[in-house]
Amino acid sequence: MNIGLMYPSDYSYTYSMGIDDICYTKGEKCNTENKIMSWLYSDVDNKWFISVLSSSSSYIFYVSNLGRIYRNDPGNKYGIYPVIYLKPNVKIKSGDGSIDNPYEFEL
Repeated sequence: MNIGLMYPSDYSYTYSMGIDDICYTKGEKCNTENKIMSWLYSDVDNKWFISVLSSSSSYIFYVSNLGRIYRNDPGNKYGIYPVIYLKPNVKIKSGDGSIDNPYEFEL
């Protein structure tokens, strides 16, 4: 198991399946009225992503407390969304990932 940070696309995927097509395809133009539709949205603080801007290593992507994806200087102190990478032999034993029914894993 490895622990890291999310990619911007991981956040955008929470708007897929018709939830909000703008937030899904163009995170920087996400309609702030629909931001609460993402289960990852938090209005507490900004959150860093793992990837840097391809045209400049001086900037890193983050999701703002407005629910939009932006880029900024990595010297800023923002929060993170830690994620885990599971090896292929780790399976979901039970649960749906919700607060009331969290995932249980097994080898």
